Amino acid sequence: MGPGPEPAAPWSPPGDEDGAAFAWGVQTGDALPTAVMVSVRTLETSVSLTLVKGVADGWEEVTSGEVFVPVDGVVQLELSELNADTTYAIAFFAADTTRRSRVARFRTALTTGASRLLRFGATSCLGNANDPWPCMSFSTAEKLDFFLLLGDTIYADANPNQFDYVEKFKTALSLSGLQDTCAGTSIVATWDDHEIDNN
Repeated sequence: MGPGPEPAAPWSPPGDEDGAAFAWGVQTGDALPTAVMVSVRTLETSVSLTLVKGVADGWEEVTSGEVFVPVDGVVQLELSELNADTTYAIAFFAADTTRRSRVARFRTALTTGASRLLRFGATSCLGNANDPWPCMSFSTAEKLDFFLLLGDTIYADANPNQFDYVEKFKTALSLSGLQDTCAGTSIVATWDDHEIDNN
């Protein structure tokens, strides 16, 4: 089976994007041929998700309506039973169903033995000198297969503690560059010294 189609236009779900309740966007990562990890941070007490996949004439709903209760403001889950080498898009909705997160697009990995040209992006050592990292926003239009965050996404080594670490990542995820990248493709991330302790 060949690669699934890439819709020409992005998915446009119903509802208004709520940039306050879903200020940190939606992240997808570690995409496998049939699964992907999903994370959303929100101020809502419960959220539901809608997942669609790319088809020849646009987007087709896969699942909708399952409710999740955030733990410490975060929902993390694994979506499984996906099709390999296929474009998907996901959004989370508030309980009133009129407000939602930003849409996040991702593409599942190829199956073992399959091959084609891959398009991916990569960066490291973002720091805060150049935030909100406008160059990263260009990645959204490229419809990448994945994006590599190769460490030092945040610099939390000045006063290492869990609170500071979480707050710095919340800030990073609220900035347009990283949020645009996460909206455009799945992430494969690792850490480096400045996330923990400068070597």
